[in-house]
Amino acid sequence: MPRNTVVYDLLISCPGDITGEIAIIDKVVDEFNRYTGAINGVTIQTRHWSKDSFPQAGDSAQGLLFGQFIDECDAAVALFWTRFGTPTDEYLSGTEAEIDKMINSKKQVFLYFSDKPISPSSQDRDQYDKVVAFKERYSGLYSSYSSDSEFEKFFRIIFFYTLSSNFPKPITNSKKKKHQLYFESFPSIRRMPMSIFLYQRAFNIAQNFNKHITILLFHSWHLYKG
Repeated sequence: MPRNTVVYDLLISCPGDITGEIAIIDKVVDEFNRYTGAINGVTIQTRHWSKDSFPQAGDSAQGLLFGQFIDECDAAVALFWTRFGTPTDEYLSGTEAEIDKMINSKKQVFLYFSDKPISPSSQDRDQYDKVVAFKERYSGLYSSYSSDSEFEKFFRIIFFYTLSSNFPKPITNSKKKKHQLYFESFPSIRRMPMSIFLYQRAFNIAQNFNKHITILLFHSWHLYKG
């Protein structure tokens, strides 16, 4: 049966050393779309230069990417590990340019720094120093993780909770309006016992979305047991 669906574009912004996390984000977003999103007529579409860019001339590489798809994105997940990225005309890296562009457009950036171990011999010290410097001057909130499994656990919790809390309100006409997405950051999540955090989030969601509590509790239990 045909349905009206609100589609949000989620930018994945990161240097080339971030790989496994991209697959994790796509996996979590797909889970959201299949269950909670499908019930509410909301779809999240991930956007990344590796799958959404195409050959074009007439501007700098970063400028072309902005025009092709980045400017259309509603929010971003940005990640750094050991590399800061390739410089652009105005910024020290394309990822930094994308973060600044999203913030200046009043769009939410969900920033992560990876603390996964790496062999010193494979690390570019100059690139890593730029990551550290950016982390120190960044004025917003960010989170850190030490493994892919930890990133998946934290990202799934925050993604499902914040998206469920920001669904467009039900409307009666045939077209759904696209509301601005706002992803919350929880810097204290690693200091809170997981069972308490999940219970509080599930309880809050249940108050506003009773009909979805079974789905959300399922994911919460899955994360707690995992």
